[in-house]
Amino acid sequence: MNLSGNIFPEILNKFKMKTENLLVLCDNLDLMPGRCKLKLKGSPAAHNGLKSISNVLHSNEYMRIFIGIGHPGHRDLVRDYVIGDPPEEEWLIYEESFRNCAAAVLQICDDQREKVMNELNRKKAD
Repeated sequence: MNLSGNIFPEILNKFKMKTENLLVLCDNLDLMPGRCKLKLKGSPAAHNGLKSISNVLHSNEYMRIFIGIGHPGHRDLVRDYVIGDPPEEEWLIYEESFRNCAAAVLQICDDQREKVMNELNRKKAD
């Protein structure tokens, strides 16, 4: 996944897409499991997959939906945590967030980016 950017020039060319219409779904350690967030553009920060995409496209001007996976607690545990399977008790949380993200993708395709940002980025009451 750290080299995931390599395929994007071909995809954008094949579908005659502008970079700003690209939507990438990716994990995010800083969001709790089940939380999703839409960003219309921005820095890849420490996300290696997004760094790869940004480097290959020479741009940060693409949308991304972050799917929260939580943090394992220590940076030395991050690699195995990210590539490993989530705990079984979290699968229902992920299933709901995947449904929410799928609905968000359809709304974005229907040019409802602001609506999606308002819905996904709103912090849920605990």
